[in-house]
Amino acid sequence: MSGPGAEFEKETARVATQTQPTPEQWAALEFAWKVCKHVKSNAIVYAGAGQLLSAGAGQMSRVFSAEIGAKKSVLPLENCAVASDAFFPFPDGLEVVVKNGATSVIQPGGSMRDAEVIAAADERGVAELFVADWRRAHPEDTRTFSLLAGGIKAWMAAGYPVVGSADVPPDAECIDYLFFVHDRHDGNKAAARQYLAWETGLLAQLDDEERGAFRVGESVASK
Repeated sequence: MSGPGAEFEKETARVATQTQPTPEQWAALEFAWKVCKHVKSNAIVYAGAGQLLSAGAGQMSRVFSAEIGAKKSVLPLENCAVASDAFFPFPDGLEVVVKNGATSVIQPGGSMRDAEVIAAADERGVAELFVADWRRAHPEDTRTFSLLAGGIKAWMAAGYPVVGSADVPPDAECIDYLFFVHDRHDGNKAAARQYLAWETGLLAQLDDEERGAFRVGESVASK
């Protein structure tokens, strides 16, 4: 299953966190997942077992949908379940729903930062399900996936290196993504300058014939 349009199957859902859902959370997650497929993207649904508490949708940022859903609720969100119609690209969306009372989350998974989102959930004791079944979709993948207890904080506390570099992965292996400013965490200024340099450099790529089609200064209508 890859999104809310798919039926919920507890037997094939993968619990990605160390925290296991309780029977009550399973029921709330299943209901939230079913409701989520009827909500417009970016969809965030807050729910209890058999009860919709609130929803946020129609935003360009999943964080905004999470915040709107929490603000719209007239019912308590404490210990609720949350369903997202697509993966959380960063931990911040999960952090918003947890801050507003969620103790279990269901999402398709598939982000480049899934590990960070899982770690953020574990650090907060949140049970998070990845409905996307990686093993079923990729039976040829024999790798063993492990989750570090304590997340990135435990890694850093143990003295292991944490490296961030603009050179990894190399440019040839990068995939271009469209990021809105509010979806980026780093490099906004550098990215904006790079884009402006490319845009202003387009003029230099015009040949004489192309430049001759433009009139600067005197109105074309007066000629």
